Formats: sequence, structure tokens, C-alpha cells
Amino acid sequence: MTAEKTIPLDGVKAKEAERCFKSGCNCCQAVVMAFAPSIIVFYIGCLILGLGMSIVMPNVFLNVGASVPPASVGMALSIATCIQNFGQFCSPYIVNPISAAVGAEGMTNVASFYVAAAVGAALGVAMLIKGAADSKKA
Repeated sequence: MTAEKTIPLDGVKAKEAERCFKSGCNCCQAVVMAFAPSIIVFYIGCLILGLGMSIVMPNVFLNVGASVPPASVGMALSIATCIQNFGQFCSPYIVNPISAAVGAEGMTNVASFYVAAAVGAALGVAMLIKGAADSKKA
């Protein structure tokens, strides 16, 4: 009986894998929700979104806290939370007109998920390019 060897990921590879997983979850959920033929499939898209966000949100606040001196962590987390909530408030005013322009009449809700998938894919590619550039510098 042989023991399987696991290859530990170093910090850079783990970060890249994490970025890929987060981007993949966010893109997949939008596509699954846009093409959902039933409410069950729509819920599966919501589950995928939850998996991605359960990794994203703790890391966002962890990185915000680690990027400032210890005395400023509370203020930095408050600012990050305010920016997040402001973005959630503004997103319908930005996404809905784009979705109305892209989608057919009566299909604006579906077009919203297409827009979200496109933005998620673009951000995912941008993060991968930035990660590759950062790993070359290191």
C-alpha cells in the first residue's frame, strides 16, 4: 500500500488557483442563471454564486486589514464595507440600462445575467493577466 503524495502549493500558485476558482464561480453562476430552464437550475446558479462569494468576501476583508497599519484596520474595513454597499446600490442603475439595450423586449432580466457574465469574464481575465505579471516580477 503506497501513500499518495500531495504537492503543496506555494503562495503564488495558491493565489492564482484561488483567483481562477473565484472568477470561474462568478462567471459560471451568471451563465447558469441566464440559461436556467427551471427554478431548480436557477438555484444551482445561486449555489455556485454562494461558493464563489464564500471565498471572495473573507479574503477581501483579510487583505484590506493586512494592507494598513494595525491602528487603522477598523477604519479600513469600514471604508471597504461602505464602498461595497455603495456598489450594490449603484449596480442596478448601471446594469439595467445596459441590459435593456442588449436584451430583447421582455428579456431584460436574462440580459442582466449576460452582462454580469461578460463583466465577470473580463475581470477574471484581467486578474489572471495581473497575477501572471506579478509572479514574473517576484
